[in-house]
Amino acid sequence: MTPGAGSAELEEPAAPAVAARAGRSTCRAGRLLLLAWLVAVLPLLFGSRTLYLRDALNVHAPWKSFGAAELARGSVPAFNPTWGNGLPFRGNPNALPFYPDNLLYLILPFWTAFNLHFLLHWLLAFVGVRALAREMGQGEAGALVAAITFAGSGYLLSG
Repeated sequence: MTPGAGSAELEEPAAPAVAARAGRSTCRAGRLLLLAWLVAVLPLLFGSRTLYLRDALNVHAPWKSFGAAELARGSVPAFNPTWGNGLPFRGNPNALPFYPDNLLYLILPFWTAFNLHFLLHWLLAFVGVRALAREMGQGEAGALVAAITFAGSGYLLSG
């Protein structure tokens, strides 16, 4: 047996094993990141804390509060009389009165539903960008980096 023939036989089975180990470690890292994210957002899930950065507390919370109160009464008003001399409500892109997750305000406390609105969007952004990166040919590690980068970007974190 020549050295070239023997080494080729050894290298072929080793390549899938290395790829499998790398895939397992990447999946393990992804699970650890998800667990760390869940621990970080746990206070938000129970409504004991909330998001306050930029528009989340100053703009979205008052609009959502008004919308949740009106939705509990069974109406979606065209006008919000509580701000200034009144502002349109149904057509306001910050109010989002017909957005599906507004139903959370009917079954959960206000701050829990408010926080879930943002948390579900972060999770959706993470899963969507990871899937997009995988579809575009990225490996699992690259897809995780892309997903974390987008989901943790200022665009999503600024509310």
